[in-house]
Amino acid sequence: IGLQALFNCCKTDYALGSAPGFADAGDFFTYAQSAENCFSFHDCKPGYYGSTVREFMGYRYGRGNAAAMAELHYKLIGEERSLRELFFAGKSAEGTTENAPLDYYFKGAEVGTFANTRTGGAPVMAGFHGGYTGIPHSMLDLGQFSFESDATLWACDLGSDSYSLPSYFSTQGYRIYRKRTEGENCVVLNPQKDVDSYYGQKLGVFATLIDFEGNKARGAKAAFDLTPAYERDAEKYVRGYYFGDDRNTLTVQDEIALKGDTELYWFMNTSADIKIIDNTKAVLTKDDQSLTVDVYCSEAGYELCEMPCAPLKTSPTVAGQNENKGFRKLAIHY
Repeated sequence: IGLQALFNCCKTDYALGSAPGFADAGDFFTYAQSAENCFSFHDCKPGYYGSTVREFMGYRYGRGNAAAMAELHYKLIGEERSLRELFFAGKSAEGTTENAPLDYYFKGAEVGTFANTRTGGAPVMAGFHGGYTGIPHSMLDLGQFSFESDATLWACDLGSDSYSLPSYFSTQGYRIYRKRTEGENCVVLNPQKDVDSYYGQKLGVFATLIDFEGNKARGAKAAFDLTPAYERDAEKYVRGYYFGDDRNTLTVQDEIALKGDTELYWFMNTSADIKIIDNTKAVLTKDDQSLTVDVYCSEAGYELCEMPCAPLKTSPTVAGQNENKGFRKLAIHY
C-alpha cells in the first residue's frame, strides 16, 4: 500500500525497484513455502502465509510469473484471494507457472529451499537457514533445517514464543527455550558451560553460504560455515544439506572439529511419533504416513534417542514460556 501511494502521489518509486532483489520480493511467499507450510526460521510462525506482495510486484514491476504462482498456490490450498490480491492480479503482467525453479536461495535473508515440484500440492521440500545471530526477532538457529513430504512437516520449527515474556527482545530473551539453540534443529555443544551468558551460539556473527548447487534434475546441495557461531567449542564446523534420491530425501551432514572433550547434542523437532529402532535408525509416524531417519557417524559412543521439547537440566527455565505440547525431538547425544 505504501509503495502504491508513493507511485500515486509522486509518480515514481525513486528507484527502489531497481535495488538488487527488491522487485523479486514476492518470490519469498512462493519459494519459501509449499501450499501447506512455510519454512519457519528466526521468529516466524509455522503455517501458510499469503501476501499481496506477489500480485503487486507482478503489476508494478512486471513480475507476472510471481503473480501466476500466487494464483496457483491459492488453488492448491483451496482458498480465495483477497480483494486487494485480485485487484493487483487483474493488472499484473502475463505470467506462467511453467519452469518454476525447484531450488531457490534468498540472499540477505540467507534462506534457501529445495523441492521436487513447485506446482504440486504435496511436494517433498526442505529448507535451510544461515545468516546472522543477534538481530531483531532472531533466534539462535543458524543451521536450522526443515523437511516436508506427503503433506507432512517432519522436521519443523517451534516458532516464536509470547512477546510478553520477560526481556523477550533483549539478550536475556535468549534464556527462553524457543529462542535458544537447543530449541532449534541445530547442534548444541557443551550446554553445561556458561549457562547464564551463553545460549548455544555466539551473538552477532554471520554464517556464510559456502556452497549452493541447485536446479539440477536429480538433486541439489548447499552448505554453511557455522564456525563463527560455534567458535567457543569448535575449531571448524560446516553443515551441509543434500537433497537427493531424485529429490525425495534430505541428508544433513555435520563436519565438526571440536576443541577437546565435548558434550554434543543434535536436535530435530517434530510433531510426529518417534520410534527408535536402534542406534542408527528411527521411524517417525503421523497420520498414517511414516518417515525413516538413518544416522551415520564417524565416532562411536553416541546415543540416538527421543527427548521432550524442553530445557536441558543445566539450562534456565523461564516462567510462562511455551510448554511445546504436541512436539518431541529426535536427538543424538554424544
